[in-house]
Amino acid sequence: SNYADVLTNGDFWASMWHSVLFTLLTTPLLVLLPLMFAVFASRISRGRWFFRLAFFAPYVVPSAAVCLIFAFMYTPETGLITNAFGWFGLTAPDFFGSTSGAWFAVVLLTVWWTFGFNFILYTAAIQEISEEVYEAAKLDGAGPWQQIRLITIPLLRPTMGLVLILQVLSSLKVFDQIYILLAGGPAYSTRPVIQYIFDTGFSSYRGGYAAAATMVYFVLLVLVSAGWFLVRRRSNSANA
Repeated sequence: SNYADVLTNGDFWASMWHSVLFTLLTTPLLVLLPLMFAVFASRISRGRWFFRLAFFAPYVVPSAAVCLIFAFMYTPETGLITNAFGWFGLTAPDFFGSTSGAWFAVVLLTVWWTFGFNFILYTAAIQEISEEVYEAAKLDGAGPWQQIRLITIPLLRPTMGLVLILQVLSSLKVFDQIYILLAGGPAYSTRPVIQYIFDTGFSSYRGGYAAAATMVYFVLLVLVSAGWFLVRRRSNSANA
């Protein structure tokens, strides 16, 4: 009966959509931006270590600290990010009182905070590319942009596939930043499925229902992973 209640509960599917929406909003940014900055950092001749450290450092900051810092910067009238809109003659969104403003707030926080992990994956992959390939390209007259477009990006495609699936699974499991920064608000309009399970199990004390919702969500994650595995396997077979 718990499984039947989960599958027919509108609140569960609404929270599921919030998790999917968060994934759609963050995944393209966290796949492409780290790639761009990793390539940029690899092209710097001096101070390369500084840029790599600067891009990776936010990832080691605890989620609670990140959320408190951004909550302060989102504060109306006095927050740094709120005032930054005024510098450009724009009106800052209501980060805590409107749904669109809340999504903007949590996406910006997430991109800044988790950017470093994917950046490191791309950086490691770029370091595996032999310098001899670039030297040969230079001898053939290829400029920096041509080297990136014709050498770096094609050789990074396996890493891009890995980053994509890891990011999708990570975004689907979002909880910390939305719960701490917004508590799923306003009016549960950003509450992800894991927070819904948490609220149901630990606030409403419906342990059986929460366990059933967890299993349904787990099955959906397995299906996403299995679907990606089959797509990659078929792609590799076609290329072979």
